[in-house]
Amino acid sequence: MEIELFGLILSEPVTAFGNLLLAMVCFYAFRQTKSLASTHGISAWSYFFLTLGASTFIGIFSHLFSSYDVQWLKLFGWVFAGLTAYFTQTASVEQVTKQKTGTGMWMVKVQLVLFFIALFWFRVFEVVLVTTVISLLTVLLLQAYGYWKKLVKGSELIIFGFVISVLTAVGRLMNLSIHPIWFNHHDVAHLLMIVACLVILAGVKRAAHSAL
Repeated sequence: MEIELFGLILSEPVTAFGNLLLAMVCFYAFRQTKSLASTHGISAWSYFFLTLGASTFIGIFSHLFSSYDVQWLKLFGWVFAGLTAYFTQTASVEQVTKQKTGTGMWMVKVQLVLFFIALFWFRVFEVVLVTTVISLLTVLLLQAYGYWKKLVKGSELIIFGFVISVLTAVGRLMNLSIHPIWFNHHDVAHLLMIVACLVILAGVKRAAHSAL
């Protein structure tokens, strides 16, 4: 779907609007978590929401102007996507280990460096995809361990939120949509991600309050 405005061709306006809604939810979650008591992982969770919101906000324009050459804009958004993966893992490592240093944190930092090297060398979305998958698996394993050992309150909600986010990837791969033009697989993914972010936010709040 395309519309023309002042001589500009705007593509995927519905998808861009979905990006806007998701970005707003992320920035809201950032403000909510930023005001929480500074306990292990909470600061990293706030930056997870901030970088995810930034990546999604940039996605507004990469979708709207997809009929033009916006590779540089996509690359900028992918940088924030990599940072989102970094802060997700950092938050989970801090919550489980109760430390901001150690082997786990060192591995996450090395992964971030490798991500930037690979991204600017290859400049393809597959680099972001691999990093995101690694991040999701790491977070799910750490949060499951934290829940099993009762180290982290709210882990069950955080796990549930990320399971929902995994479903967005499945939906995109299968091109699941309500309507091919007005509500395609991208729009379904945005809706699921909004729900996922709110569930994760609830889990982070529970973890912060239980640590007081």
